[in-house]
Amino acid sequence: MTPLLHLVSPAEWRAALADGAIHPTVAEFVHLSAPEQVAVAANGHYAGRTDLYLLVLDPARIPVEVRWEESEPPLRFPHAYGPVPTTAVLDVLPYPPGPDGVFGTPTLPALDPSARAARLTRSIVRRAATAAVPVTGGVALPSVRGPAHGVPVRAPRRGGRGP
Repeated sequence: MTPLLHLVSPAEWRAALADGAIHPTVAEFVHLSAPEQVAVAANGHYAGRTDLYLLVLDPARIPVEVRWEESEPPLRFPHAYGPVPTTAVLDVLPYPPGPDGVFGTPTLPALDPSARAARLTRSIVRRAATAAVPVTGGVALPSVRGPAHGVPVRAPRRGGRGP
């Protein structure tokens, strides 16, 4: 199975998770890419961005029509004509540009069930992140925590000490 890819910001990913789907844009479809095409889309539409996520999608889990259409001649890109459920997302990967500011072809991790299970903890952290901040050696994923954001905060122990 060759996955399809979709580029999102952390805020767009959180909105999709809250809604359960990635919705079509003004163009009336969800822009997708094959792995060898995503750098073309990222460099053409997201130049200067450092906070993108790459959603790795299972095409078999996309219940709407996907058409391969000429978008940036001579390339034909896949477009999903309807909402893409978040259950179609196999993985969420940070997708920063290289040191020169140019996005390259991503190296996708293994997508078999055992490899995906091994990455689950990192995926959960990415799902809760409010941003992707480039740092030396990788990406920092800060998140907002507290009762206003649905994350319980433990009360201090008796005697005034923290948890």
